[in-house]
Amino acid sequence: MPLTIPLTVGPGTIGALLVMGVSQPHWDDKLLAIVSIALASFTVGLVLYLSHGIERLLGDQGLQIVSRLMGLFVCALAAQIIFTGIRGYLLP
Repeated sequence: MPLTIPLTVGPGTIGALLVMGVSQPHWDDKLLAIVSIALASFTVGLVLYLSHGIERLLGDQGLQIVSRLMGLFVCALAAQIIFTGIRGYLLP
């Protein structure tokens, strides 16, 4: 799908990576974050690979529910990024 790459590696992903990089000061924490990102990338790739079967399994109503849940997740991530930025600005 042409929109797969911009959706999976878009501004939300870049913002989350920036927040994770700032909040993990030690190298062992950063290594854990890198492994987590690799596992998440593998999971996204697997879901994209199996997407046709998942679409048939969920149906139209299930896809709408998942879409709304993902929208809620993106809103929560955006709020976390904003709060982290404000905290970093006010508390150096």
